[in-house]
Amino acid sequence: MVKLSDDQLALRKCWGRFATGVSVITTTLANRKIHGMTASGILSVTLDPPVVLVSIGVDRNTHSFVKNNQSFGISFLNSNQKNIAEYFSKDNPCDNTDDFEYEEMPGGQFVITEAIGQLECKLFKEINESSKS
Repeated sequence: MVKLSDDQLALRKCWGRFATGVSVITTTLANRKIHGMTASGILSVTLDPPVVLVSIGVDRNTHSFVKNNQSFGISFLNSNQKNIAEYFSKDNPCDNTDDFEYEEMPGGQFVITEAIGQLECKLFKEINESSKS
């Protein structure tokens, strides 16, 4: 049996709380404003190494912001954060993010406070239509 590290156990616990899939992907813009989008296309690929698959449409502003930053945050929302999910489902939500509380992760990305789980991710690989063989 393989023994999991403390980081792997924490990651497993975080993913275990993600029951139905309402999350927000956030990234920090050059002016330190927070941009985000509501997402359900997120899944854990592996725990060791920790790899997350996130689906962002290439036509979304979030796609270019994440690509430029090479990093992003994921906040798994709780049932009391419906207003946050609705806010970030808009086309260009980055003007009134002062309405929500955020916390800064060690790498500089922000996640939503009181979410049931938060991750800070670095872009590892982008897969799109043009990268098909």
